[in-house]
Order: sequence, then C-alpha cells, then structure tokens
Amino acid sequence: HVLFQLFFFVFYRSYGWHCVFYCFVIIFIIWGFILYYWFRANPSEMPGISKKELIEIEANRKIKNVAQPLSFKRLVRNKNLWALVMMYFLYMFGAYFFLSWLPKYLKQGRGFSENEMGFFSSMLFVLGAVGCFLGGYLSDIFVKRMGLKWGRRIIGLSGLVLAGGCMIAAALSINNHAAVIFLSLGLAFKDLTLPVSWTVATEIGGKHAGDISGYMHMFGQIGSTIMTLGFGYIVTQTNNWNLPIIIIGVIVIGSGLLWLLIDA
Repeated sequence: HVLFQLFFFVFYRSYGWHCVFYCFVIIFIIWGFILYYWFRANPSEMPGISKKELIEIEANRKIKNVAQPLSFKRLVRNKNLWALVMMYFLYMFGAYFFLSWLPKYLKQGRGFSENEMGFFSSMLFVLGAVGCFLGGYLSDIFVKRMGLKWGRRIIGLSGLVLAGGCMIAAALSINNHAAVIFLSLGLAFKDLTLPVSWTVATEIGGKHAGDISGYMHMFGQIGSTIMTLGFGYIVTQTNNWNLPIIIIGVIVIGSGLLWLLIDA
C-alpha cells in the first residue's frame, strides 16, 4: 500500500491515470504467470524440494486429508461464524475508507495539496504495516498468558474500538495535521486486528479453513462496497466530508464489540 500510494501519484501527475491502470495490468499479468508456473498446492509437487524437508513438513502437518465439503446448513446455524463474518463485514467499512476515499478526503475534505496528499496517504500505511506486524506478535503473547479465546479476542476488541475512536476524533478535529495523526493511529489500530481475524478464521474452520476464510472475505467485500457507495452519497447530499467518517468510526467500534461473541 505504501509503495502503491507513492508510485500512483508520481505516475498520475506525470502520465495521467490511464498509465497507472496499464502499469498495474502488466504487473498483474506477469504475477499471474509466475504463480501459474511456480505455485503448487502440495509441498511434494514443488520442484527442488529435498526429501528431508518434505518428510519434516509432512510429519508436522496438522491437516493430512482433504475434508468433506462443508454443508450450507452448518454455516447458517453456526453463531460463532456469524459473529466472525459480521465483524469482518463492519471492519471493511473502515478498511476501504483508507483504500478508496482517503486521498479525496485529504484533498477535498481537508484541503491538502496533491504532494501533501500523496505523502500523508503513504505514511498512514507505514503505521498500518507496523500495526499488522504487532497484532500477530502481541496476540501470540496474549494467547500464552490468557488462553486462545481471550488472546485473540483482546486484540480484535481493543484494536477496533480504538480505531473507531481515532476515526471519530479525526473527523471532529479542526486542525488538519491533528486529523492526519488520528487517521494514522486509526489505521494502525485497525490493522492490528487483521492477522488475528484471519488466524481465527482458520482456527474456526480447521479442515474447512479455506471455506470459512472465503465466507468471511465475501461478507467483508459486501461491506466495503456499501461503504464505498455510501460515502460518496453522504458527501453529495450533505457536502460534509467528516460526517461519513464519524459514521464509519461508530461502525468500526461495533465491529470491535462483536469480538465479545467470537470464540476461537
């Protein structure tokens, strides 16, 4: 994200937005070919893997066999799973504000220049990367001290409640630089919870980790779509750039509170 923000504004100013799209299309096509020829589903199929390495991997694998397909009935009746996917549904309201509307908010809502917008947009994601790393690291420490349920829960709960609070504080800030600081902290706290969300999805899913992760991500993308459209609608109707951020902050706090219902 940091590199994207930096390169986007460099290419956008120099060559226009069409060039940005062409560059990323080329990158995605190249990466697709690399994955197709290099990636394998099982370690035994990877070229160049040694016998010793393969034996060690297979001896420590927790999932030996492919499970039976997960029934739709089991998905619908699982309250724990509903808490997880609804948490991620609300979480993505906050996540996609930073990925989609942040540059426009900084420029049109806060009056930053294009250079300032590019710099601050990039720096926010630096803190997000730090938060993401710390989330996984701290969760492992808390799991050892508090057990699996609360070791995961405390990161998701505290991180998202603090993230939502920071977003509301940013929207209410009169000083533009204070608003950027609060948004930076909001992104850091939000991303603190990201590794825990995906870890819990795999822990709940077990042999169906792929199904549960996909289910959670599907709900997240529905949330991100609603937010992306809703943000623009609210700004158009009210001419207020801060109101939708306050709403998103409240939604993100709600996402954090749902961690009280999630049992890893």
